[in-house]
Amino acid sequence: MSVSKSQQPNRQQLVAKLHKALRAQYKPVVPNTSRPMLEQVLYACCLENAPYDVAEKALARLLKEYFDLNEVRVTTVVELAETLHDLPDPARAANAAARSRQAPGGTRCQPAIGRYGRRV
Repeated sequence: MSVSKSQQPNRQQLVAKLHKALRAQYKPVVPNTSRPMLEQVLYACCLENAPYDVAEKALARLLKEYFDLNEVRVTTVVELAETLHDLPDPARAANAAARSRQAPGGTRCQPAIGRYGRRV
């Protein structure tokens, strides 16, 4: 049984209907863009699979417990997971933070070591 094109709902109308229903169900959250880049990356790690308010509290606790971002950078994943215990998956957030904390410098910041163990 074939349905004519005039009887099929328009895709644009369906998307508009879905958007309206989602907007009624979920309230938009205005992102805080005043954070420095590294704090924003850590916030993104906390926000993954977590509500905004829980991620905000986890980031605040992370920044309060550690002296500065360098201390966060050198701490272990287990210690980070203990600090982020309120998140739905603290181990995953800690792993994401551990992976991302090395990304800004990458391997370019490591000194080049020559053939005999001397810096070049």
